Amino acid sequence: EELIELVKAVKFKHPDMSIRNVHREITEQMSQTSSKAESGEGEDYTFLLNVKLNDVKKVWKKATFRSDAKQSNNSNNNAIGTQSSSSGGAAAAAAFPSLPISGGSDGG
Repeated sequence: EELIELVKAVKFKHPDMSIRNVHREITEQMSQTSSKAESGEGEDYTFLLNVKLNDVKKVWKKATFRSDAKQSNNSNNNAIGTQSSSSGGAAAAAAFPSLPISGGSDGG
């Protein structure tokens, strides 16, 4: 959905923005812009005035989950690399690079 992509774009630019601030950015700032050239061709973004806060709330998790998952995946990969180098499990880390490794290898 286009709204998910729009929310992701705003969150990419302003990662610490709340739902209300993202909604405000879309309805107040982005709706006032247009890509119309002097020739009169282009897109008008005034339709963004109609985006409701509830609509933003509905897509918020979908839009932010993907970016949070990427950050979490990066931190998991860093942890795996650190642990595998210290425990000698480089082969296991290479075979399962995206799996988080628990703290110990007590077998159960």
